[in-house]
Amino acid sequence: MWHGVIEAMAMLAAAALIWTLARFRTVPVSSGRKRAPQVPGLPLIGNTLGLARHGASFIHKCRLQYGDAFRLSLAGRNMTFLFHPEALRQFFAAPTDEIAFRPAVAHFTQRVFMLPSEQFFPKHTLMLSTLRKALVPAELAQHMQRLAVLISQRLEGKLYGTGKVGLLETIKNLVFEPTVKMLYGGAFVAAQDMVRLQQAFFDFEAGFELAASPVPHTLQRSFCSARTHLLTVFRESFTAGQLEGTVIGSLIRECDMDASLAPHVMLAVMWAALANTVPAAFWSVAFLLLPEHAQHRHRCLEALPAKPDIQAYIEVALDRDSHMARCVAEAVRLRAPGIDMRMAAAELALPCGPGRVVRVHKGELLAISPYESHRDERLFGPGAARFDPDRQALHGVDGVAGIGGLSGFAFGGGLYRCPGRFLAEAEVALIALLLLSRYRPELRPAESTPDSGEDVICHGASRAKPRLSAKQQEHRGMGRSISRPEQCKLLEIRGRSARQLCPRQASKAQ
Repeated sequence: MWHGVIEAMAMLAAAALIWTLARFRTVPVSSGRKRAPQVPGLPLIGNTLGLARHGASFIHKCRLQYGDAFRLSLAGRNMTFLFHPEALRQFFAAPTDEIAFRPAVAHFTQRVFMLPSEQFFPKHTLMLSTLRKALVPAELAQHMQRLAVLISQRLEGKLYGTGKVGLLETIKNLVFEPTVKMLYGGAFVAAQDMVRLQQAFFDFEAGFELAASPVPHTLQRSFCSARTHLLTVFRESFTAGQLEGTVIGSLIRECDMDASLAPHVMLAVMWAALANTVPAAFWSVAFLLLPEHAQHRHRCLEALPAKPDIQAYIEVALDRDSHMARCVAEAVRLRAPGIDMRMAAAELALPCGPGRVVRVHKGELLAISPYESHRDERLFGPGAARFDPDRQALHGVDGVAGIGGLSGFAFGGGLYRCPGRFLAEAEVALIALLLLSRYRPELRPAESTPDSGEDVICHGASRAKPRLSAKQQEHRGMGRSISRPEQCKLLEIRGRSARQLCPRQASKAQ
């Protein structure tokens, strides 16, 4: 049976190659008032697998070849990627009768979260405004107070003493349960097998991008199994009344959510709260632990008193003018995952530089890649691909709510900007401060695997170079490993930091 399958796949690959080469010869050159060039793809599915499987690296290669605008075909549907600053501003600032959000994402929310468009989107604007009111900077202190205590307790339990731990797994363990408890409440957490719930969530998140693509879900059993478990848990929790007095319970009540919709909204909120916070915390800590960034690490820790209590950590984490805040924003800028999408609600002529306008037909998708655009020197100045918290803020895309500063448009922009941005940045800053100040961590390469013959670290550096230089850190391993660092460095905990010890213990440690 497998022999026949392999032969069929080989024939399909050969046919796809011939078709692709034929199309490649006829790709138009975009100039003046023309359509963006079409990236060749496979028959029927087009560029679906390339985008779903390779993410940022696929977009990067397309941009190198086609410039500031190009089209992908996703199972017969056109998606135009935009990179010129003028086009980016239009993407976020155009009125909804020209560039619309809802029709662009309705299909994806249905496929991933099983949220029916006709029931969910009439509530969407109210949900965003409700969350923004609950998570405005003035209200963050009370949320951070709870988070700080919970994360601090988990940190003590997970990293007591010395030894080696996986950095990514450590971040997951520090972030998941405290965030869930803050949003869904103690009664919800007490009723769950949190180990299983955590595993189900990260299985769901790992399959998120492929699940949003046209690839049949019957081929994605791990994702579907995880989603089923999560929805079952949320449905049972909602029915049992475990969400009274919680952030998610208030959101469901104030938006008058139907009981059938509530579990799916709970899943979407969990994903929004955790999917980007984990890699943001991972990269913030990882960047600051690199030897070449020691000065930035020291400047972050100088903001803390010699013996900080939990309130001191909260105050620094909430200070958006602190160097810690700049380091988090810079890490988020460089490692912003995913793409933002809209739909052309009318025939469009988008500016893409002097003398160039790109036409987009009504009903076609528009997309931007924060990961790729944040490396554009037109937006962030010279050396835009380097980690530099002292760099200039975003310029060239002005007058759009939610866009600016070092993090660019990692949190979206305009009407549909992320309502939890300030809480997420403060939580990441808190995790980095606790980890870097209470312990003396160092990055070490993970153990080599028998098959690879090299150290399994974030970007696949060879065993002979266990520490990555700044240039290697920025340019190695474009693609999924950038925003989904499943193969990561180990974190070696070399005892408590001297600032956390009593004078006698400190003298012994030194």
